[in-house]
Amino acid sequence: MAIFTIDRIEGNKAVLLLRDDERQEKDVPLSRLPMGVKQGDMVQKTENGFILLEEETKAARQKAQDLLDKLKKRH
Repeated sequence: MAIFTIDRIEGNKAVLLLRDDERQEKDVPLSRLPMGVKQGDMVQKTENGFILLEEETKAARQKAQDLLDKLKKRH
């Protein structure tokens, strides 16, 4: 099933970006997503809706932080 990153939340909907091709956006009502999702979380589309991918989200955030730290050390 497809994996998405929550790009942003606008009112009562979330804008999701397809992980394999982040040019593809999908608007989804917040009511269809797990409670408490936030920008940057990764979710997977299932037959019954969406599930939060906690470990993948954590790994992606750590990777982004590591890159930011590396850039800061350069300057």
